[in-house]
Amino acid sequence: MHVCTWLREIPTSACRHVRLLIQGISGKDRQEKQCLLRRLATLRAEFNQLSRELEVMRHQLSLENRGLKTLYEDMKAERDDLQLEIWEFEDLVEDLFQLLTSVEAGQLTSESEPFPEISFDPQTPSQLPDRQTGLSTPNSQVTLAAVDLSGVKLALVGGHEATRRGVISELTRRHRLTQWVELPPFSKHSLGRSNIKAKIHDCELVVLITSYMKHKQTDSIMQLKRLESLSGDVLLLSCRGKSGVVREILSYVSQKNCKV
Repeated sequence: MHVCTWLREIPTSACRHVRLLIQGISGKDRQEKQCLLRRLATLRAEFNQLSRELEVMRHQLSLENRGLKTLYEDMKAERDDLQLEIWEFEDLVEDLFQLLTSVEAGQLTSESEPFPEISFDPQTPSQLPDRQTGLSTPNSQVTLAAVDLSGVKLALVGGHEATRRGVISELTRRHRLTQWVELPPFSKHSLGRSNIKAKIHDCELVVLITSYMKHKQTDSIMQLKRLESLSGDVLLLSCRGKSGVVREILSYVSQKNCKV
């Protein structure tokens, strides 16, 4: 009784300290701390496990992302190749139409004259009919095949990326082209007139693939030509396929060499 009366007389703060002291002596406080430490260790283990699982998921997502990017690039390249084939066939149809038109106009006067054989081979674009005469003759094929572009700096402006890539590959492999500049359409890269001039001012031949260009880009280059800011010739092409562009370039260079 005396102890309880004494405890009641002790202030509340002091009573709390006494209570904690009693718990420490009895070991209850130590048990609570051990329980909290065990809980903390469990939480740390769970956190480490979740961290490892998250890292695995990130790695898997990274691999899947790379795979999707590779698949996208493959599909994009396949789409470009298919688009090129479509343009090649469109150019071929146009050439055949011009040939039929010239035949109907009476340019083939002799009925006994053999009809020119036309073979479509993307690797040999010079065998297609000439756009001016409508005919594909052995002499014209030999002339175009012999065109040497080793001394020509060429600028390809506009056109699809796959078209420009195919044209450059064909001209470097078969016609010794060593110097070229590529300018994509304005829809891909925005270039001012001064930047365009800096890139193509010293090119002997500037080829504009107009069917894949905006008028603003064509007008900018033609304005540079009118201001005599370009040292070379400007050739405007409406064809979009690799074969047609290569043939027109070779025909232009061949005719220019004949005039010199």
